[in-house]
Amino acid sequence: MVALVASIVRTQHLIGILRDKRPWPSLRNLMAFLAIGYGVYLYAIVANIPMNKDLIAGEIFFLAALFMLLVVQYAYQTIHDILHLDELKQLANSDELTGLFSRRAILKRLEDEFQKAGRFGFSMSVAMIDIDHFKAVNDTYTHVAGDEVLREVAKVLQKRLRKFDVLGRVGGDEFLCVLPGTGDVGAMTTAERIRERVTELRFEIVAADNLRVLKNGEETDKETFTTTVSIGVATMHSGIENTTELVRASDVALYAAKDAGRNKVMLADVEDSAC
Repeated sequence: MVALVASIVRTQHLIGILRDKRPWPSLRNLMAFLAIGYGVYLYAIVANIPMNKDLIAGEIFFLAALFMLLVVQYAYQTIHDILHLDELKQLANSDELTGLFSRRAILKRLEDEFQKAGRFGFSMSVAMIDIDHFKAVNDTYTHVAGDEVLREVAKVLQKRLRKFDVLGRVGGDEFLCVLPGTGDVGAMTTAERIRERVTELRFEIVAADNLRVLKNGEETDKETFTTTVSIGVATMHSGIENTTELVRASDVALYAAKDAGRNKVMLADVEDSAC
């Protein structure tokens, strides 16, 4: 009975030691206790020392069970931490409002696609998209309404792109599309599809800070407004040496579309983009 009480006291003391320890020191200490227990048990058998071997064996099995419990617990915590880090990484790579790639993430993907295209001789284009008169939307219908317009335009962009195209938000109302394996004709066709679909968007003013997207042909007696986009397209060629120059070329084409009256798609001039 005395030995059993002593065993319980030692076990409680051990649990108290491990309770506030970080994972690896706790496991290390528990492994040390296990090793000592096995050593004492084997010594008692070899030396034929009269002692309660069953009690010692019971303590060893209990420690082994406690060790496995801690391993499982720490393994679960490690998996949870890994998933949390992955979630944080996803959040860092995503634009909170639209769910698209963030500026940093889309530029990284652009760099990857640019290197791949150069290495294998593939064509590649980018399209810089800007919502026309977006400041007026914010000023007239509030920023909440402006956010809804951004989300709806982002949905249109996603639906009009291929699965392997890459899309991100690079500014307040600017989006960048990376179009791998696409030359100027294909990029212009894609950009024109996007422009046309955006012009079909109609927003109903339900109440202050509340918009509703109208379906095609749907009638309403409330105030409505539409939006358009201007798009600058640039294609990778021998005059463009890096992604900075490629994005700059699409920006030049975008401003040309703005200057031409907005709601247009313009292709970057090879000579201008090489400057």
